Amino acid sequence: MSASKQIDTISSLQVDIPQCGLCRKSIVKKCAKCQHCLKSFHPGCGLKVKKCCDIELSMSVPNEETTGSSPTMVSLTHRIINKESTQVDLLLKIIYELESKNNILVENNSLLRSKIVSLEDQIKGKGHIMKQLDKELVTIVDDEKLIPGADTQRNSGDSPMSTLSVCSPEAHRQTSLVKGKVSTIDLPKKNKKQKSFKKFTLAEVNQAVESAQKAGNLNENNGSPPKLDKPLDSEWKIVRKKSSKPRKTLVVGTDSGAADVEGLDKFKAFHVSNLKPETNVESLQNFLKNKFSKVKCEKLTSRYPDSYASYKVLIPSSEYSKALDTSSWPNKVTVNHFFHKKTKLNRVD
Repeated sequence: MSASKQIDTISSLQVDIPQCGLCRKSIVKKCAKCQHCLKSFHPGCGLKVKKCCDIELSMSVPNEETTGSSPTMVSLTHRIINKESTQVDLLLKIIYELESKNNILVENNSLLRSKIVSLEDQIKGKGHIMKQLDKELVTIVDDEKLIPGADTQRNSGDSPMSTLSVCSPEAHRQTSLVKGKVSTIDLPKKNKKQKSFKKFTLAEVNQAVESAQKAGNLNENNGSPPKLDKPLDSEWKIVRKKSSKPRKTLVVGTDSGAADVEGLDKFKAFHVSNLKPETNVESLQNFLKNKFSKVKCEKLTSRYPDSYASYKVLIPSSEYSKALDTSSWPNKVTVNHFFHKKTKLNRVD
């Protein structure tokens, strides 16, 4: 017999599976049975025993009788699978576990169905309440249309539904079906504040004009400032702003009779850059001597000495106009005024 057929036969069992009277193991296939005490034995165990109650054993199939009750596997619920268990015992245990899980799923489904039914009942009840409220609201609106001033005058003994104002947003949101038509409530327009104008008689206007004229005459007679005489030209005094620092005149000598007593020439400092790195002081000075009478050159430490060279060049102030001429300097050389940094003197205590 195949395993699938064994499972089908085992699942159809509805009574306790008999145990062998000799080895105490479960019996599934054919067995030897005692007709007197109804004990069952395995075929091999029956050959060993041969007789029970002085009666020879007869071969039979166990669990042939069935009832209409649900299948019971009570003998296998607490059975422990061990080395001595057969394949049939293992299959019975698996079938029992699957049936128990199936029962749990059935119970969960029944609980969910009951919850769904209760929620549907609650929704139906709330829908019925909403329909009643819509009907009451429609009746209130019809009454307010018939009774003038019903929206401003309210009695203290009115119900909460009757005190619902038409101007409230709750009333505006409610819609209901009345005789197959949708009845809606529109909010009333806000009343604009009207300006009030007071009427005056002709006598009141004339009286107001006369009082205004009298007040104007009083202001002209009493409130006018006194006239002041203009001062004479001799009374005016010219005031000039005093200079903050007196200007000192600079005197420069011109006598050149004494050769040993003579002033120094003033020089203008220029920053000459963008020269080739191999340019030296002598070559630059020889070039500038052809342009200017006196020249002093000093090499500066440039930021990138491998790329270009920079120099400080001193030229007489009298030849400043020549320094502004581009032909006085080498080709592609940049020339700017040299700005001297202020030196900070060290403080001595």
